[in-house]
Amino acid sequence: MKTNLKSSKKYLYDELLGTLATMILKGEYPIGSQLPKEQELCLEYGLSRTSVREALHSLRNMGLVISRPKAGTFVADRLQWKILDSLLLDIADEAGIELFKISELERFRRVI
Repeated sequence: MKTNLKSSKKYLYDELLGTLATMILKGEYPIGSQLPKEQELCLEYGLSRTSVREALHSLRNMGLVISRPKAGTFVADRLQWKILDSLLLDIADEAGIELFKISELERFRRVI
């Protein structure tokens, strides 16, 4: 199934980033699972290698994935996710995903 993400978005990698992050958050890519290789993502989504790399870089910055040289990119443990990252919060909100409960936020606020 070929999906082409080229659209009116300012940056092409934004759509791939949103798609992959949403799939990770929903468990479609379970913790520890390997994401498709860069070349596979390029072909599937009709994007350049640069756009795919930028999306994967953003996923790493949010703590959603880890990359291992010559092994690939894997979904990180949930404890590594930066659930207060503004971009991650925006993606989760758009997808209707709740990253944490209000009671957890209250407990976190007390710690600070």
